[in-house]
Amino acid sequence: MEQETLEPFFKVVKALLVLDSDGYRLYGKYFDDDAFCGPERQSAFETKLFSKTKHTDNEVMMLEGCTVLYRPSMDVCVYVVGESCGNELMLLSVLECLLKLLNLMLGSVERSAVLDNIDALLLAVDEIVDRGVVLEVDAEAVLSRLQPKVNYIPVTEQTMSQLMQTAKQHIKWPLLQ
Repeated sequence: MEQETLEPFFKVVKALLVLDSDGYRLYGKYFDDDAFCGPERQSAFETKLFSKTKHTDNEVMMLEGCTVLYRPSMDVCVYVVGESCGNELMLLSVLECLLKLLNLMLGSVERSAVLDNIDALLLAVDEIVDRGVVLEVDAEAVLSRLQPKVNYIPVTEQTMSQLMQTAKQHIKWPLLQ
């Protein structure tokens, strides 16, 4: 018997985007393949989205049958795209969680920090949203799960004192005490 993968019943988020001040994508994750199939369609949507939002103070808009919440921060803008009839408060919770988490992890949400720490952004989004379903909107809870992954330094790049500190944390052995 073939096993089917079940689609989530309650998709809230259709896409998460981070665009720079020129409208170029720094990060983009689309959860709705029907609405945003193909890179050309995604790029066209991002171009239209940026042109509609770059000179406005609103934080909510409707675009192509989607509800879009966004917030500019320094030289980037973070967007959360959802269904047109979706819950705006839930989308706002996702947006605020992501921005707060990025501020906690990176110090500030700006283009260079996002590009230098793209791995942290990828992990953060995976902890907040999975296949369009919101998993967590508490930034501190997400950060506590991400902290060991974000602060990980490969063994080959650690100093001897860092290696000993890591060993003391993970190995209960009398010689390391």
